[in-house]
Amino acid sequence: MKKTILLVIIIFWLRGVLLLDPDFGWHIRMGEIIEKSGIPKTDPFSYSMPSYPFVDHEWLTNIVLAKLYPMLGANGLGIVFAFLVALALFIQSSYLFKKWAFVPFVLVAGSLFPFFGIRPQIITWVFFSALLFLLFNSKGWKWRFVLSLLFLAWSNLHGGFGLGIVALLVVIMVRMWVQKKLVFGDIILVVSSITATLINPYGIYLWKELWMSISDQSLRFSISEWKIALFIPSFTLWVFASLSTGLVLRYRRRFLLSQLVLYIVLLIVGVSSIRHMPIWLLIAFPMTIKTFGLFAEEAKDYKGGIERLSKLYKIFAIPVVFVVGLEIAISLNAANSLREEIFYPKQAVRILKDQKSCGQVFSTYGWGGYLIWKLPEKKVFIDGRMPSWRRDSAPVFESNYAFKEYNEILRGESSVNLVIEKYNIDTFLLPVEKLEESLTGLFKKQDKGYEKFIKQLKQNGMVEIYKDNVSVMYRSRNPKQCSNPRLL
Repeated sequence: MKKTILLVIIIFWLRGVLLLDPDFGWHIRMGEIIEKSGIPKTDPFSYSMPSYPFVDHEWLTNIVLAKLYPMLGANGLGIVFAFLVALALFIQSSYLFKKWAFVPFVLVAGSLFPFFGIRPQIITWVFFSALLFLLFNSKGWKWRFVLSLLFLAWSNLHGGFGLGIVALLVVIMVRMWVQKKLVFGDIILVVSSITATLINPYGIYLWKELWMSISDQSLRFSISEWKIALFIPSFTLWVFASLSTGLVLRYRRRFLLSQLVLYIVLLIVGVSSIRHMPIWLLIAFPMTIKTFGLFAEEAKDYKGGIERLSKLYKIFAIPVVFVVGLEIAISLNAANSLREEIFYPKQAVRILKDQKSCGQVFSTYGWGGYLIWKLPEKKVFIDGRMPSWRRDSAPVFESNYAFKEYNEILRGESSVNLVIEKYNIDTFLLPVEKLEESLTGLFKKQDKGYEKFIKQLKQNGMVEIYKDNVSVMYRSRNPKQCSNPRLL
């Protein structure tokens, strides 16, 4: 099993090194800003919503990333985050039927693989795994008094702590229902854990930020990782889900009711949004291992049952390894397509640095985080933090819902002339070809609408000044003057 875990670390590291997450850049820049001048009260990166009260639920992680990246680089960070995945899985498998852990381990690791990258969400995987250990392991439950400390750290590292609180509430409520009484110690546990999440730079507004994202139904249709899980093209995941739900259903009486209820709740949450599926995998993993062990115990009642089951298990493991290996290869190829040299406007950024203008640069949602990092002297129209940002009214020359406005611009539904004037834009940096949503989910073009958008650009005096295999840049024939007070 140790060799398998080591192999998992290596393979996950490879994906982490190949794939440059679209949000990675702004995490680094935010960490640098917080180090130098403290936590900003409003958005420091966009010109479309600069007065918006931005809540950074990953502020502490961003500081750590900003510190580590200059020392470790992408290779070193890849190792760190790959180790975190291995740790999350190890916590869940270290105390169960190790003989039967291999197949579930391979299936779960393969299912998690497409979700992996050097991104703060991985930290939530570790914290949630630790939470499950504390809630459902007899040795872990003895340490339940550390839960408030766990949530204190978690709430300052990543917004996934909200799911942790939900899990804690589900488990405690089901246990009280089973026991038919209120347990004062458990109530204190919940209250102290929730209170701990309020100890952060934003207080109660951190929860408001989480609710804004969770309740935003438009994300289910516009952002790839927020869509329902039916859109996941992962044979490995569906094999494991079918196997796990079937076996857990069969041996449901061998599990705590609280564990079963949480299993179902997290499955529903995972199906409703792709980004939450890894959380369900973490609870399903140990439960599935246990069902394999229970099945083996039944086999003991038959002569030669264990021997035959062991042979069948080894035979079953062969196609499992083959399918998972194939999907990992496909996922690595997809990750390779998101390398800096292939997906991001690396050369165009150099041109922008050399051929400066005083106007704003309009670019795509998927490139926002990269431009924040590589072109810090310029603000962006949109990036990965902003899909749910909206307000009833906005100051002059600002947007009250930048993501909606962004999509309307690209669909040709907004007047490019008005957008240019409103935001003082004199440069448009766009992908040179359509980026298929099935590949990245970051930038979607409606062919006719996008053609209309490009036509409007040219009609408003925008001319092509640079083009390579990744990007094309349009700039006004009359670039904005630096003397304009709105640009100083």
